Amino acid sequence: MIDLHIHTKYSDGTDTPIEILQMAESLGLNQISITDHNCVDGAVEATKYLDDFSFDFIIGCELSCDYKDKEIHLLGYFDKTTRDFNALNDFIKKGDSAKQIQHKGIIEKFRNLGFDVSYDELVRLCPTSARNRVHIAQLLISKGYAQSVAEVFDKYVTKGKPCYVKKQSQPLYEGIEAIHKCGGIAVIAHFYEYKKSDFEEFFGDIIQKIDGIEAYHSKHSLEQTNVLIDVANRYGKIITGGSDYHGVVKPNVQLGCANVPDKYMIGF
Repeated sequence: MIDLHIHTKYSDGTDTPIEILQMAESLGLNQISITDHNCVDGAVEATKYLDDFSFDFIIGCELSCDYKDKEIHLLGYFDKTTRDFNALNDFIKKGDSAKQIQHKGIIEKFRNLGFDVSYDELVRLCPTSARNRVHIAQLLISKGYAQSVAEVFDKYVTKGKPCYVKKQSQPLYEGIEAIHKCGGIAVIAHFYEYKKSDFEEFFGDIIQKIDGIEAYHSKHSLEQTNVLIDVANRYGKIITGGSDYHGVVKPNVQLGCANVPDKYMIGF
């Protein structure tokens, strides 16, 4: 089995890169990729330890992009020897200012509701560019305002809730171009989380630009997986999959749980 969708402490996961490698080895996985949100730092760190492990490793990331006024997640996969990520980092930096505006807006809404929280506290909690709404949730938990990340999302920060602020993400086609400029493979992540039923209808004008589709995912049913496999095969796209593991913040999602067959290992 393989798992090509994993998060670490470099974004909104709870495990370090070395802990991910150790778990993957104990589970007998044959290929993994660390795909932190909007950064490759966790994956690059993991490459320092690969001599101690038997599985194949791919550097990855998960970019937040805008497409048809929806936030779309785009997985980028790179050979483990890749170190030139200039184009990718330029894309990420463009989105950092928009993310800062979003986070300050969310914090301000919490303050208006009487919560004693500040943006400076959020930055101290997560000083990297991978900072996201999970870290806002963790800040509230640390101050006793909530018991779990899920509680914060369900009550406050998802669309339609009192502290929701939409993030202005970079265009999807720019994310694809940035990945390609770094020699990577661009894959649409967890399609059914976008609450759309027809991949071809929704991504019709972009499908020729992507390289693959994440057909296997911890939230996909067998029927949904098979539909996406069929789409990928008809368009000649790579089929990938992963658990979307985050650690204790998503206790029901375990490493390797998407049961992705070895035949979908990515080769560079």
